[in-house]
Amino acid sequence: MPVQRTFKVEFSCDDPVWEEHYVESSRQQSNCIRYCFNRFKDGKKEKEIRQATDELIDKEKIEINWLKRGRPSLKNDERYSMPELAWYRQSALKYAQGIYNSSKTRGQETVVFGKYFFDKFNKSEIAKKKYENGEITEVEFKKVEIKKADFNRDLKEKRNLGLYLIGESNPTGSDSQKRHGNRNFNFIDANTLIFKPKRSLKFKFKIKSDNRQKHLEGMKYLSDNELASITIRITKNHLHISYDMDNLPPKKIDRSKDEHEYSFKQDRVLGVDMNPNRFGYVIKNENHIFKAETLDFMNLRLYALKGLKSDDEKKKKLNNKKNHEVKESAHYIVNQAIAHNCEAIILEELTMGPSQTTNKNMNRTCNHDFKKTLFTSVITKLCSENKIKLILTNPAYTSFYGHIKYHHILPDPLTAAACVADAGIIDLRIQKQEKKWTNWFDQIKIESSLYDGNAYLNRWKKKDIRFGSMSNLYQSVKKLFPSATEMTTSYHQTKVQVDQVIWYKTGRSSVQKQILSINSTKETERR
Repeated sequence: MPVQRTFKVEFSCDDPVWEEHYVESSRQQSNCIRYCFNRFKDGKKEKEIRQATDELIDKEKIEINWLKRGRPSLKNDERYSMPELAWYRQSALKYAQGIYNSSKTRGQETVVFGKYFFDKFNKSEIAKKKYENGEITEVEFKKVEIKKADFNRDLKEKRNLGLYLIGESNPTGSDSQKRHGNRNFNFIDANTLIFKPKRSLKFKFKIKSDNRQKHLEGMKYLSDNELASITIRITKNHLHISYDMDNLPPKKIDRSKDEHEYSFKQDRVLGVDMNPNRFGYVIKNENHIFKAETLDFMNLRLYALKGLKSDDEKKKKLNNKKNHEVKESAHYIVNQAIAHNCEAIILEELTMGPSQTTNKNMNRTCNHDFKKTLFTSVITKLCSENKIKLILTNPAYTSFYGHIKYHHILPDPLTAAACVADAGIIDLRIQKQEKKWTNWFDQIKIESSLYDGNAYLNRWKKKDIRFGSMSNLYQSVKKLFPSATEMTTSYHQTKVQVDQVIWYKTGRSSVQKQILSINSTKETERR
């Protein structure tokens, strides 16, 4: 699956015509995006919407027909002011289709363009009524006040979506016919970009140098060699560039800076167990554990602020903190994988959705407070950038079998992380041998000797436990508990001494980090 990356850079253009072109074209394209989105909501097909936008260009031609039907004149209606350039309209159509598909996936029936600005204005109107009724002070009202004149003036700018130019891709045909890129842009060098809306019009953009220089150099390489589709959105002072990372050239090794080519140890992997408030990772191969660590987010639980609205400033701040910490943790974990020369990073393929639980608190914790999608997307991009394999494995039985196998040396969730790593090693071996894919737990034969000396299983008689397959073992143990909740709780009861507890600081807040004692890992190596 291609990995997309988007980054933002500041630019400037000295051409006096540019500002006029941008203001008018972005306004018209924003109108076109909203028009296309509403047609998608009406059930129209892409071909029909494209034809409708083309027809609206020739207003004089359809003006008479509209007036005959009693419809208002088009001449003064900005909603139907479409961009004249066909590629602007095509880009707007694709943009609107993306917004429609996204809202449909989320079950969102109404999309308000400029919603954040409307919400701020509504807060101002509510505060105004409270101030007039004497419910709040003048100081409190001034903090949220937005004057009606300012609202009308700024509304157009807030609803302006910028200038959106989609990339092109032609993956079919012979190698000589395969072309990718963006027809409107040429990279002269990493800091200079030529924008060509049409043959007779050309603008030169100067890009401000910053720490994204390597991305810009990659863009030039992709553009010159027509290797990837490049989509660019232009706002007032910034370029938002999206591209496929898989086609970037290998990183150049600078020997003068003591850089070297990344090499990995065969079958050494980093497995991650993800929970709403805690991530655990284990670096291991088939026989040895090299490092085990947990990252704790308990002090960033959004549940602690339940009852507050989603737009409350306290809740927004805490949510932003947690997003920041999750991203930093993803970078930290990938750096650990690189430092230990891991061949792959293993994540659980978690797909839980809102419909899978009727418990309100559980739904809030697992689908809102749990940043699994954000964490997975950052890990995916970093793995692609550093050429590390990423494997998504089936999460079934990882907590259960991990606790049975590692409960004597690892605490939860590190037992599950170790099992995720084992599952990844099995999946990695299947990939290398090009065998038919099967679930990792179907590759494991559970021997009755597992019972011997196992403190967790020894709580019951051997005759009560079935062996042979993972399913047999799980179902037999599950029957020995009054409920599934008590079975899950039993995974957390094992206490393993940790070497140290420190605070992993990442900027605005902190995440508690526990590092497992080296003595415990040596015990695993002896086994």
